[in-house]
Amino acid sequence: MLPVETLFQDAKMPARDRRRVRSFLERMEDEATDALAQLIGKLPERQRIALALRFYEALRPEEIAVVLGTREDTVHELLRKATESVGEGMRRSAEKQAAKSARRR
Repeated sequence: MLPVETLFQDAKMPARDRRRVRSFLERMEDEATDALAQLIGKLPERQRIALALRFYEALRPEEIAVVLGTREDTVHELLRKATESVGEGMRRSAEKQAAKSARRR
């Protein structure tokens, strides 16, 4: 993916338009971050803990298994379910945003 600045330069976009695009992208990022946090917060506790240990603490599944007092294959299953649930939630959120945006036009 190209950095936004490269796209601006390639398009020879005026500074005013660049500010508007940057503002839009920042809002989109904030909304996505909020949606992600809400979805993670709704996960069952063990899935939420496994996800946090994997992606925030960068622990390997075998290390997470020790922390949770479970088997490694159970950790893989917890992570699979958590990522599927969050991914599906993000997809639904994006569809709602697209529908809302289409209604405004």
